[in-house]
Amino acid sequence: MTHSGVSANWNTPWKLLAADVNQDGKISASDLVTLRKLILGTESALPNDKSWMFIWDGHSFADPANPWIAGLTETYNIEKLGMAKYGHRFYRHQTG
Repeated sequence: MTHSGVSANWNTPWKLLAADVNQDGKISASDLVTLRKLILGTESALPNDKSWMFIWDGHSFADPANPWIAGLTETYNIEKLGMAKYGHRFYRHQTG
């Protein structure tokens, strides 16, 4: 199943990203197989050993139905950390 055939229940870019278990930029049966192996214990970690993503809360998706199209920035530089204003928020996102 590709992103164009995604269920209506997966109606946010965050849910689509979570469903992309193997992080290949699409949702397919391969994601289900990868998750199954993890649950059954035949694999001990997700591919790329990356089960969490931290994305700036203000991130805007160019196409919410295809969140992979423009890439995701997982870094945010704060200059003069000691002087930084509070309020920098990040969205934590778990894959799978």
